[in-house]
Amino acid sequence: MQIPFFLLVCKKLKQVMNMIKISNISPNRIQKLGAFVIGAVVKQLYPSIRLISAHASDDDFYYEFGVQHPLKNADLIKIHKALDEFISSSPKIQQFSIRIEDAYWLFRSEPEKLVELDKLINEYFAPPVICQINEYFDICCEEIPEILLDSIVIEEIKGIIPSQQFDNSPWIRQRIYGSVRA
Repeated sequence: MQIPFFLLVCKKLKQVMNMIKISNISPNRIQKLGAFVIGAVVKQLYPSIRLISAHASDDDFYYEFGVQHPLKNADLIKIHKALDEFISSSPKIQQFSIRIEDAYWLFRSEPEKLVELDKLINEYFAPPVICQINEYFDICCEEIPEILLDSIVIEEIKGIIPSQQFDNSPWIRQRIYGSVRA
């Protein structure tokens, strides 16, 4: 299921931490910041949503979620408003290493994140790095930049596949696609 192209621009994104010159940061890392912020806002609005994974390229990003009820255009409007309020509050991003046992405890209610943790631990043999913004936590493979952004453009929501991988209730995997303008 694909919702028609829907564009929302969140203006007035404020400084998340200390301002760093954009020219010194790879475009991919800037897009990762956008995915991280979208993950935080969506999880705040929909606490029962499952975080699956975030992906970024030099031009855009997407965050994949597990939902029981598909997100629609009305949800994008709600996400846009919450995104504006969230960024206006100038939340601080914290990044830290964490013991493996503590990481498993932190993501105990996110089965897909536990799978991601297993992959990272087996690949890197190092304690996971966690990024936190307010009450939102996510796994970071590299440092999230501390920059001032102009806007995040939410481009569309796409439904992917029904999934019953982790329990008996049907979950739909959906992605929110967007891009950061810095």
